Amino acid sequence: MSTKSLIVKDNRLIEASYRLDLAEQRLVLLAIVRARETGVALTADQWIQVTAREYVDACGLSPTAGYKQLKAAADSLFARWVQIRGIDEQTGKTGVIKTRWVSACTYVEYGALVRLQLAPVIIPYLTDLESCFTSYQLKNVVQMSSRYAIRLFELMTQYKSIGSRYIELSELRGYLDANEKSYDRVQNLKAKVLDIAVDQINQYTDLLVSYNAEKLGRTVVGYHFKIEKKNEDKSLDSKKSIPAPTVVA
Repeated sequence: MSTKSLIVKDNRLIEASYRLDLAEQRLVLLAIVRARETGVALTADQWIQVTAREYVDACGLSPTAGYKQLKAAADSLFARWVQIRGIDEQTGKTGVIKTRWVSACTYVEYGALVRLQLAPVIIPYLTDLESCFTSYQLKNVVQMSSRYAIRLFELMTQYKSIGSRYIELSELRGYLDANEKSYDRVQNLKAKVLDIAVDQINQYTDLLVSYNAEKLGRTVVGYHFKIEKKNEDKSLDSKKSIPAPTVVA
């Protein structure tokens, strides 16, 4: 894995609301890495290329499974959108921006590769990063098999310099897009989302995460997460992983 394989996102994008399946998340993350590796300023009309071989090697998949996943992700990613909370520059009021992830995406069948263009609104959340951003190595997430694990890892990484984070239950459902009817039962959410995500974070990443429920009476209202680093990374400024205040629209 290249030493440049660093994922860097504005904290508002980390806390955005969106749904990407596992293959789509992997494709987006690989595209971010490829864009950074070129060293060229990212623009809305720039094509970013991810080959099936790169996808297979990064994710530890068989060629057949990797090619199939990449093609499916290229087909579906164009329809995906993201909602980002922030301050409207003209009015100074809180608001929500809704945008697609990509403005164009194509799978080249006999070239076994994907080319995509990031949507113009998304680009500043990946490039204009002077402060209040979160970064991590691609290798931490590409072998995960749970889409919830990737999202929870990003939320934990955002607070790793602090060592703990409290997230209200409703917020957590929104961050993880864990809105299936069966997850209305907290025990199902715990067993099928949180426990699996935490296990994969602890197995594959540089963090160790544990959590406890916050209750109001007998009702779970949120979770306290403890975040520990397996290996201290002194190469990154710890202040850069401290998030900006969350703006609720």
